[in-house]
Amino acid sequence: MARTDRRKAPARDALIEAAEQIFSEQGIEGASLRAIALAAGSANSFAVQYHFGDREGLIQAIFDRRLAQVEARRRELLDGGEPSAGIRAQLDLICRPLMEQRAASGRHSYAGFLLVLRRSAGGFARRLAVGPKAPLAAAAVANVRAALPPIDDATFEFRVGQFSTLILDALDRLDAGDSPIADPEALLAEIVVLGEAIFSAPSI
Repeated sequence: MARTDRRKAPARDALIEAAEQIFSEQGIEGASLRAIALAAGSANSFAVQYHFGDREGLIQAIFDRRLAQVEARRRELLDGGEPSAGIRAQLDLICRPLMEQRAASGRHSYAGFLLVLRRSAGGFARRLAVGPKAPLAAAAVANVRAALPPIDDATFEFRVGQFSTLILDALDRLDAGDSPIADPEALLAEIVVLGEAIFSAPSI
């Protein structure tokens, strides 16, 4: 990394951390780039534009940072012992690293960011665009499908979306303090059990 890039890295990281939190609280379109810069401790109101170009560049930077961390954790779990091909083991591999991702505040701000992204204009397209950056998650999803009776593409994709919403909403409620299951491991186990039910339900 060039010397100038090393000097920029802490500022970039602070902006990404602040953006993830503020996006999760205020929405993708509603968050002010100026407010993100101020929250990151920058004296430059246009720090986001300087480092990332625009809002879209900042969103991609969040994905680049977090997906690398989440996929690295999945690799650790796989290297620690190949999970069974069963649906629950694959869903745990998908969910556990996401649940472990916490901001410095202790909140699951990346999950919150993904939740509001789903509700934003173009959110689905943005999520699809970064899919290739999470090959281990994609492989786990493929393993889930392989463990199921034959199911059509549209139904399976719908269920993937519902499972994603289940995870993100559960973590959002945990952070808000209104989850009836407060223990993270117990919550993860419940998410996995419910996920198996979502995917295994008979097709209509």
